[in-house]
Amino acid sequence: MKQRLRRHFICVPIAHDSAPPRLKALFRMTGGNVLPFLIYLTPTGVPIHGTNGFRTKEQLLGDLDRVLQSKLIAVSKKGEQQLTEQVAILEKALADKNYKEVQKALKAIQKVRGYSPIKDQAYDLLDTAQAPERKKIQEAVELARGDEYKKAAELLMAVAKESAGLPVAETARSALEALKLLAEQHQLVTRRKGSWRRQALQRLSRIVRKYGDSPFAPLAYERMQQLRQY
Repeated sequence: MKQRLRRHFICVPIAHDSAPPRLKALFRMTGGNVLPFLIYLTPTGVPIHGTNGFRTKEQLLGDLDRVLQSKLIAVSKKGEQQLTEQVAILEKALADKNYKEVQKALKAIQKVRGYSPIKDQAYDLLDTAQAPERKKIQEAVELARGDEYKKAAELLMAVAKESAGLPVAETARSALEALKLLAEQHQLVTRRKGSWRRQALQRLSRIVRKYGDSPFAPLAYERMQQLRQY
């Protein structure tokens, strides 16, 4: 489900009480009065589907499938042809490790408005190509968990350099920034000078806020909980 949301949806949380009148009208279209309201819109703001109240994982997956199968966001025949051509280019570029060509193909694929299973083919190819580097990023997380910050940083820098041009390289660069804050937090806790606990919590909180999508965010949250119970 997380993968489907990441690939095809932009999630925007809105407080119901402060929502503009147009959105409140859309919420009423769900036919209920139980929060949360979930409204699915096209890129131009046309409603596709809506629900209210708690949704199980299975129900939510069904909602996502229903939205993706809607004719309102279906790719045109011309778009399907363009996607097919670009996926072939993407596959070859990934095999050749020609990441500049990968970037061009991805931009062309993302420019095609709407949903098509062909887009998932492209993202599957990309995920497969990036899997070894993503594994290295997780290895860096485990190194940081054991307070091996230098080794973790070296691993992340290697991923960022060797995969330059792929999305995983940007993930590695963001992870490096989060790792730096994590290392600073460790130094503060180790030295325990002055207002070390407050400063350490500030750094951990910044990781969670600013780098919430980083693989280091869960580790930062764990350490925040530990420090608060100290």
